[in-house]
Amino acid sequence: MSIEISNIVFDGPHLLKDWDPLNFPAIYVILMKPDPKNEPESYQLLYICESSEFSELESGLDHPKYESWFKEAGFKGNIYIGAHVMPNSTFEDRKLLKNVLIGIYGLVCNSQSNAEE
Repeated sequence: MSIEISNIVFDGPHLLKDWDPLNFPAIYVILMKPDPKNEPESYQLLYICESSEFSELESGLDHPKYESWFKEAGFKGNIYIGAHVMPNSTFEDRKLLKNVLIGIYGLVCNSQSNAEE
């Protein structure tokens, strides 16, 4: 299963509560379903980050931004994650892509932090 965002293919989306962090350099997207009952295949972006923001966590539920994702999604079972693995990338490569995507989408959960981090 995959989802395409700005012509970039991400593995997923997977339910965050069931997902185990990867040990690969990647860009991650956090998503929700705005209308899960009537449009179960429609997703809305909430947050974009890169692998260093997940590498030390046991699960996505431990992420410092989890509460803002939960607030937007409404319930734990409506928070999804997708990953675009970038095996030969540098931190700067991932940071650049992350910031470009944040600039395109103006995500509410990213605007609550500094996109340059």
